[in-house]
Amino acid sequence: MAGQPAAPTTAHPHSNTNEAWHFFGYIFPYILLIGGYMVPSLQYRVHDVIPTEHHEMFFIAIIVEIVLIVIWIIIDFVTITSEKTTGSQLQWNAAISSTSNNIFVLLLGFMIGMGQLGWWLVVPVIGQIVDDYIISNRAIVNALQKPFGLGRVGN
Repeated sequence: MAGQPAAPTTAHPHSNTNEAWHFFGYIFPYILLIGGYMVPSLQYRVHDVIPTEHHEMFFIAIIVEIVLIVIWIIIDFVTITSEKTTGSQLQWNAAISSTSNNIFVLLLGFMIGMGQLGWWLVVPVIGQIVDDYIISNRAIVNALQKPFGLGRVGN
């Protein structure tokens, strides 16, 4: 009716889909790392000469990893820049992304030191580093657009 006030909504400020995408963004680099480790053509070390008969599968595996990383970064970008993303989610994303970045770089350094750096590790590490820088920047911009408190001027 026209004279009655609208019923209050009890909807959560962000959707379950948004939370699911955040969780997926947290675990995806580890899935990619494990998946790449399980692909035989990515087992070659960076300094190895890849046999001619494995070139095709090697390059297909690298291209698939790169495409998956680009899709992951786009999804992460859309999720981070969403209005539905809360300040708490931005903080968690920054903390988890930076921690994952540090873990990956430490693993990269360890594998280089051991002379065992494989392609299964190189592409996910580069993807994680790129994601960390892009998404951290977008998270800061998104956080700056959110109100900080009741006393904020202009709201």
